[in-house]
Amino acid sequence: MKRAYESWKKRIKSASSTQLVIITLELALFFIEEASETEGAWALSLEKARRAVGELICVLDFEYRIAHDLYDIYEYVNKLICLGALKDDACAVEEAASTLRKLLDSWKSIENVERPKSVDRIFLGLTYTNGRLDEIALGDLSRGFQA
Repeated sequence: MKRAYESWKKRIKSASSTQLVIITLELALFFIEEASETEGAWALSLEKARRAVGELICVLDFEYRIAHDLYDIYEYVNKLICLGALKDDACAVEEAASTLRKLLDSWKSIENVERPKSVDRIFLGLTYTNGRLDEIALGDLSRGFQA
């Protein structure tokens, strides 16, 4: 288990936003599986899984229609996990895990979709030294005017 946490820590440090969603889904599934395999850890592990799903809900951007659909799915999974924890309902927990697996597969399928590259990247900065404000540009960047 400790090895799994170390692996996730390393992946999180260099993860894109899509990869962070994938990792969070994997964590939720890990905790559900842990609840099923470990006696006495049922409620605690399911609470950890519920928290992982809660994180997914918290980061949704509701300006996009898909966020509303994902919210409904995450809430459904959350309710199943709660039902499983409160009533010791293994079927509800398995349904939650099945739904999370489908979501995980969907996120993994779009993980490597290439985004269009931006046209120009301009790296600029301002520094303040000795009472003077200086602009710094990295590389040969044309700003559209000459000083």
